[in-house]
Amino acid sequence: MKRPFTARALAVVAAYLTLGPLVWMLVTSAVSSVMAGRFLMDFLMVAELSPLAFAGALLSAVAARLSVRRVRWPLAAFAGMVLSLAAAGAAANRNIAAVLVSLALYCAFYAFACALSVAVARSAFAGKNE
Repeated sequence: MKRPFTARALAVVAAYLTLGPLVWMLVTSAVSSVMAGRFLMDFLMVAELSPLAFAGALLSAVAARLSVRRVRWPLAAFAGMVLSLAAAGAAANRNIAAVLVSLALYCAFYAFACALSVAVARSAFAGKNE
């Protein structure tokens, strides 16, 4: 079954937006490490660029709806990312351990969203529904 162009385009854009913060963190780390002569990495950049990941997760859900009809998992990843960052912001002035746990949860949901967006993009270009 041939997928509509819109579903394929949305799936590719969603994958790029979702993976963008991770790729940007790695690129800036490599460049700054070479320039400084020692290892430098901003580990919080993935959380700082969370609006891109949020947009990618939502577009992934839309693309999943258009191509494979499975929209629950990308929406669950989006909700998990939003709630974990909200919890980190709420606990920011009180408990550093809660902030770190919330950021770790965000990273887990972010990895899940990245894997899902790549899977949705692959299934949008597949020959049949998977």
